[in-house]
Amino acid sequence: MYKDKIYIANDGRLPNNWTIESLKNKHKSRPFNPLIANTFYKTGMIESWGRGIEKIQNACIEWKIPFPTYTVHPNDIMIMFENKEYLKILDNYKNIADKSGDKQKNGDKTALKEYADNTLPKLLRRMENLRNIHKSNWYAINKAFGWEVLDMRYGSILIRIRTAMEQLTDYLDGKLERIEELEETRLSFNGAEGVVTYANAYGYMVSGSRIAPNA
Repeated sequence: MYKDKIYIANDGRLPNNWTIESLKNKHKSRPFNPLIANTFYKTGMIESWGRGIEKIQNACIEWKIPFPTYTVHPNDIMIMFENKEYLKILDNYKNIADKSGDKQKNGDKTALKEYADNTLPKLLRRMENLRNIHKSNWYAINKAFGWEVLDMRYGSILIRIRTAMEQLTDYLDGKLERIEELEETRLSFNGAEGVVTYANAYGYMVSGSRIAPNA
């Protein structure tokens, strides 16, 4: 398991003359071990034979993630699910914050307008989509309890993106002379210089205010 992908392997082989494409298309079910497959079917652990790949692909479409990659080895088959959406969102979130200050200092209102009208709204939609996918997966696998913590984290990010859009728009419309937040030196993750070694105090992550850690 990695930050952006997960591998799942299982012992078994494809039937003779089958390829990965044969597996992904409509096909007759030919279990590697019919006795085990039949036991699972009779106990209700699987609803039917030959629909596993189809269900995986339908789930990927529903959750808007790429289809998995299959690798066939002599004695096992490996499947890889990859989704870089989360990492892309984090990179965009950080890059926009880093660059906005430079654009304001240089008086580049064209770039700031692009952020306000297009870049940030797109980031907001991607973050909302990520939350919806995460929520669907959470409720399918876990109990409802615990999601409220993630909801607060997503909510904080979403409202900060909206605030950034509002601040940029007010600045561009002349309602603000400057955006003070963009004039400050950006804090490292835990509010201190150097390598991050310990940073689970929420206040340090979201604000440079000295009262935040105790709030």
